[in-house]
Amino acid sequence: MNILKQNFRRNAGLVGAALLAAACGGGGGDSGSTAVVVPTAVRAVAASASSDLTLANAGSFAGVLARTVMGAADGGVSVLASSRESPMARLSGHRGSTLRMAANAAARGAAGSGREAAQGITVETVACGLSGSFVVTVNDADDNQRLSRGDSASFVFTNCAFDATTPAVNGSLSFVVNAVELDSQQEPAALDATITLTGFAEAGFGTLSGSFRIWYRDESLTSTRQRISYIDTAVTEQGQALVYNFDIYGVAGATTATFDLNGALTVAGTTYSMVTTTAFSQNGVALPDAGVVELRDAAGDRVILRALNGGTNFDLEFQAAGATTPTVVQSGLFWSFYRLNAN
Repeated sequence: MNILKQNFRRNAGLVGAALLAAACGGGGGDSGSTAVVVPTAVRAVAASASSDLTLANAGSFAGVLARTVMGAADGGVSVLASSRESPMARLSGHRGSTLRMAANAAARGAAGSGREAAQGITVETVACGLSGSFVVTVNDADDNQRLSRGDSASFVFTNCAFDATTPAVNGSLSFVVNAVELDSQQEPAALDATITLTGFAEAGFGTLSGSFRIWYRDESLTSTRQRISYIDTAVTEQGQALVYNFDIYGVAGATTATFDLNGALTVAGTTYSMVTTTAFSQNGVALPDAGVVELRDAAGDRVILRALNGGTNFDLEFQAAGATTPTVVQSGLFWSFYRLNAN
């Protein structure tokens, strides 16, 4: 199973674990479920009038574009990269995720509490293992002991670290379920949820404030459709100020996946349109082996990231408005370099 599918499944599981932490024991049936529709419309956002891409500054976008694409390839939501993981891999459920560990810890605590029924709003404080703690508040809105529309949960972290490999986390994160479809095991087969972060910070790596919406649907045993929509999500990543207003839309099979990114990316206060002209693909590899995404300024000049066959390299190009062919700025760049370096 490829990384894209794994991480979207983990997103759904994470939301479920958090929201069911105070509602263990559950019941049969699906009376709390509501239909989930994964949007397919392509998002378009205009570049700001101040935007100006040139051959001279094109190279400075290599890092932010590479990390944004890697974050999408890893299933999600690019922020708070560790030195050895793609942006937002931790938040989307990658190995070592503080948030994932927090949800699991909350669920384990609830399971051991002896409660046999949901009790509406539940608040618990949980130690994080290595240092700090978090407070989880769960609202089983209809008191039906299963995930359903209107259920919500919030985490407030204080210097929370579970082990020496996960940086300490501070800040808050909350979920609200907009719609959900449950399978026979009361697990989410389809999910629509809004996630909001306030002052969410991972020590040494970055901060995030804002919200995003996730849609997820298991269409068969081997196929998953998903979308993440960023809404004015302010990020400091690798010391760089960014704002995300784009969507990641993807379809994942057992060994392959395709995805695109469309909308806008704001870098240091200047907004550029983000347009995927060729969908990215992963064919048995962790990172894209094909696909093209462009940043465009108000005049139509473009910085282009082009994934290369093999899933290890990409080219960075510049194409002036009106030009028929791009100029290669840097060729054969390694994805791995931008995983491990800030620049």
